[in-house]
Amino acid sequence: MSYKLSFTLYFQDSMNVEEKKARWTKHVDKVKDIPEVKEYLQDYVIEPLPAEPTAPKQWDAIGHLLFEDKATADSVLASPKWQAVVDDANDGLVDWTLVLGGVMESKKAI
Repeated sequence: MSYKLSFTLYFQDSMNVEEKKARWTKHVDKVKDIPEVKEYLQDYVIEPLPAEPTAPKQWDAIGHLLFEDKATADSVLASPKWQAVVDDANDGLVDWTLVLGGVMESKKAI
């Protein structure tokens, strides 16, 4: 079983939707430099679901990173290559004040 990390992403409001997608697509190049990442999935919001007027800001995307196991993920997240991924996201892409994440277990329900 893989070790999966997922996170909601909020991109900087200064970019339009196409700029956000293009910038995050370019961000993949940093993740490609880490061979221990088994899979990196990017899910984009293309149309938000209706929400109550008091709902918080809609996230822009969800990222998923898959590793062989927890030890591998811990090693990668402490590495200079991962720091390069974070630095790239810090360079005008992500609003970190809103990002949420966690370790996920996927189960096919239907």
